[in-house]
Amino acid sequence: MDLMRKNLERYSEDTDETLELVYYHPHYDSSTTDTPTEIRPGHLPPRSWMKPMMRMSCDIDIVKRADTITEEELTLVDYQLKSPVPMVHIQRQAATNIAPAFPDGTPPAITKTTEVKTDSELVHVSLDDGEVISMSRGDLEEYVKNAVTLIAVGKTELALALDIEMG
Repeated sequence: MDLMRKNLERYSEDTDETLELVYYHPHYDSSTTDTPTEIRPGHLPPRSWMKPMMRMSCDIDIVKRADTITEEELTLVDYQLKSPVPMVHIQRQAATNIAPAFPDGTPPAITKTTEVKTDSELVHVSLDDGEVISMSRGDLEEYVKNAVTLIAVGKTELALALDIEMG
């Protein structure tokens, strides 16, 4: 996979496009790819970020639900990247990815808003360990809405659907 990523990086240097890889696997487990301080390219944010991200959502129902979600329920978020067969999806990279809060490392003041300004608005999320990460509003909302949806479907139905697809 690293060889493929390096070749794509070389290719994208010669074009106006930035490409990224997204990894899918029947047994995808984000805990084996998690790093506590970043989203690894092609993977989901660390599970430890999900509740703090939910608390920053513009959807008040997601904010209310954030502190009641269990660690077991958070494992269901992995179904976003589970597929019947191992696969690498090559796509154009989004304009905004995770960025440090400020170049000097100073955490910004955290403010919540109930309205979505733009998908590229930068949101500063205080993690449970006190670190502050920044990400685009659009990315944050997509991650948390997918998480809540998968949790609502439940493990039994998600596992059954994957088993059926795998044949």
